[in-house]
Amino acid sequence: MGKTNGAPHHQLALQQHVKADEVGLSKTTEVGLVLRDLLIARGNLDNFRCLYLTKGGLLDDVKSKLQSVCVVLIGAIMETVKIGKMDSFVRDELKTLYHERYKVFYKRLGWNIPVKDVYDVDAYDHNGTYYINHYQSNELVGGCRLIPTTCKYMAKDLWREMAGEEPNGKIWELSRMFVSEKAESKTYVFGKIMKNAYEFARRNSIEKYLIVTNLAIERILNSSGVTVERISEPKITESGKIIAGYVHINEALEIALDAMLNKARA
Repeated sequence: MGKTNGAPHHQLALQQHVKADEVGLSKTTEVGLVLRDLLIARGNLDNFRCLYLTKGGLLDDVKSKLQSVCVVLIGAIMETVKIGKMDSFVRDELKTLYHERYKVFYKRLGWNIPVKDVYDVDAYDHNGTYYINHYQSNELVGGCRLIPTTCKYMAKDLWREMAGEEPNGKIWELSRMFVSEKAESKTYVFGKIMKNAYEFARRNSIEKYLIVTNLAIERILNSSGVTVERISEPKITESGKIIAGYVHINEALEIALDAMLNKARA
């Protein structure tokens, strides 16, 4: 990763590479070169991860620099994930997200949901909402919406069984999960979204997700070993049958998601 001068902000490990330096000293390019060499040596992308921390406004610049020295040379698909609160996404990122949701839920699945022009945005897309956006080669190919139950969330408005629930920062709602037609592998992207949601939960001491989705997604989760604990029978809406159920954040979930991703990669 280049020479270090012993300063506290320079770190180098043999198995885990950490790069920290002052602004403008080609950190991103150096990271890309190291990633390129590691990937060429490995010959595959299995279980390969790089955590790059940066401000949201610099994401496009980072992706461009990494692609220029790494991805083009090995012919791989560059994947990035952005996780953050609604106000950490710029206007164009939100427009792209809402438009992709519109194409999936309103156009493809035929859900009768409130839309604004060509965008799926509703009362639950608010300042307390978080998003997980999954990109492949700079294109948004999937994502989901996360809402703490201390804020306004959809299940409480749709299911009377939830009406008396007290706000709980350890329970978050997961909804509007989608994978676009542009994804290289829908099963893989679906698994990655769920795995990122799992890791987000671990970092934020979330004990369980309240998932609001349709029967097809519930079947995919159950068939993959992810247990969905329904809070009630399916609710019939103008968009079809939807369910709400808990998914507990535990080791069994992590094992099931890893198995799903390994199967998708095979």
